[in-house]
Amino acid sequence: MLNKILVLLTFLVTFSSWGQTLVRLTPVAPQQHLLQVELIMQQVPNDTVTMTMPIWRTGRYQQLDFAHAMTNLEAADSAGNKLEVTALSDHQWQLKAPKSGELVVRYQLTADELAMRTRHLDESHLFADFASVVLAVDGMQQHPYEVELIAPKHWQIRSGLAPAERPNVLLARDYQTLIDSPIEAGEHELRTFYYQGALFELVVWGHTPADLDQLNDDIKKLVVAAYELWGKFPFEKYVFMVHATDNIRGGTEHLNSTIMQWDRFKFNKEDDYMAFLGLVAHEFVHTWNVKAYRPAAFVPYDLTERHHSTLLWLAEGSTSYLQDKLLLKSGLIDNDKYYQRIAKRLAQHQATPGGFHQSVADASWYSWNQRSGQHRHNCDANIYQEGYAATLALDLWMLEHSAKRHGVAALHRQLYEQYSLPNGLTVGQVQTAIQALVDPDADVIGWWQQHVDSPLAVDWERLLANVGLTIEPKKETVFHIGASIKPVPEGLSVSNVSQNSAAWEAGLTAGDRIVAVDGFAVNEDNYTRMQHSWAAGQTLELHLFRQGILTKRTLTLAEPTLHIHKLAEDESASSADEKWRKAWLDNR
Repeated sequence: MLNKILVLLTFLVTFSSWGQTLVRLTPVAPQQHLLQVELIMQQVPNDTVTMTMPIWRTGRYQQLDFAHAMTNLEAADSAGNKLEVTALSDHQWQLKAPKSGELVVRYQLTADELAMRTRHLDESHLFADFASVVLAVDGMQQHPYEVELIAPKHWQIRSGLAPAERPNVLLARDYQTLIDSPIEAGEHELRTFYYQGALFELVVWGHTPADLDQLNDDIKKLVVAAYELWGKFPFEKYVFMVHATDNIRGGTEHLNSTIMQWDRFKFNKEDDYMAFLGLVAHEFVHTWNVKAYRPAAFVPYDLTERHHSTLLWLAEGSTSYLQDKLLLKSGLIDNDKYYQRIAKRLAQHQATPGGFHQSVADASWYSWNQRSGQHRHNCDANIYQEGYAATLALDLWMLEHSAKRHGVAALHRQLYEQYSLPNGLTVGQVQTAIQALVDPDADVIGWWQQHVDSPLAVDWERLLANVGLTIEPKKETVFHIGASIKPVPEGLSVSNVSQNSAAWEAGLTAGDRIVAVDGFAVNEDNYTRMQHSWAAGQTLELHLFRQGILTKRTLTLAEPTLHIHKLAEDESASSADEKWRKAWLDNR
């Protein structure tokens, strides 16, 4: 306890001795999502001050437009004299600093981006990811920040940031800390627990029938499993923030907190609940894999520019893989359910042409350009989906070439121990870490070239047989035309036509609306019944609308495809394979 007090005192002394920025947040019209932001800066070091609104946020490698909802930008000196602000671009501004005293910058934001997990204000709460709220000011980013919230008295504030002595004030060591430490302030439910000296808070905004005490207990099981995997926590406090509202899903990792969003009514059914715990595990794994060690392109975070790395598959796909390991290690799922989670991932990989077209290294580099749609489906690998598959292949390969001593879990422990921040992780460092864990003659570079730098082409049947597992395929019981079909009241809406499928060969494309098959009207009521009547080799005459014009296409059905249905333990597996499987399941 004394050590913690000394650390806090040191932080406060350091804070008060530097030039600093006070960020004051004032809800102006919560019902209209209007938030006023004031930046009050001491000792601005430059005569010319450049201010930039970030164009992306941590945890999402996609360019975002935070400045679009920003209005009434103005600046003044400590006496209230206005300063001229010049726009350099749609998200960057410049001004002449006052010769002495404070610089005050003020603007309003419309904070209505709940599903983006960036900023949201209403009568019940404020959620703020500061990357979407606070301008990056050149020369001030290495100095401390105070965050003051002018809020209703009954609101509570939760954050990974340290509290100041004054109420409703939080402290950030620098801008890097600020933009990676969101706040959830308002009316919420709170549960807490301690483990290995660290405090954990579960903060739930939104009304939900979920059993929060059970959820708190299950989150603790994941925390224990993660501690056993990495050996220590890179924090003294961690906050699990949950938005429980309608038709929402997703999560974002932060320095010592996470924000997760889930439909308020999807906590009670087992499948829904386990899916949410998978999200919790994913975001918590990121505490190490991304927040403690991450690709060099993102060290330190510069959210005003796009940066590229070939290692995002490791940051995201390996995290997805390790989340399932945590669920297993924590006892929240058993071996059979773990196998089925793998089977589902491999089936998704198998059904997506893009995963066989693009390498995970290229998918990582071009992740900024990827958008949902037919092109991505056919041409782009997915850093989560194919990254998961590549990590599974790496795990089994490492065990095979280390006498079953070391796998991916050992690799991530080593990355944490040897390559944590301020180091920026490079391909060479990852390869070196792998080489240190496998036999000296194991060809790490060759494996990397085949599985990372080239599109995945893995003999899963052989690889999984090494751990005594068999793949049980399943033939489709109905015919699919090779496109994503969404029944609508007036036909079938087509999207994501798979390359070389029956739909592709027939000339269907995303956006088509099929209204008749062989002269029969087709809709959401009868499409499945039609599928059961089809046969391989049968020719279908399709009438469809494209760009509002009725046209006709002929489609020939192919044989139903086999896909990975489930994984099962091979009863005839050798004792050596069973030992290998145990090493794999034990998270070596």
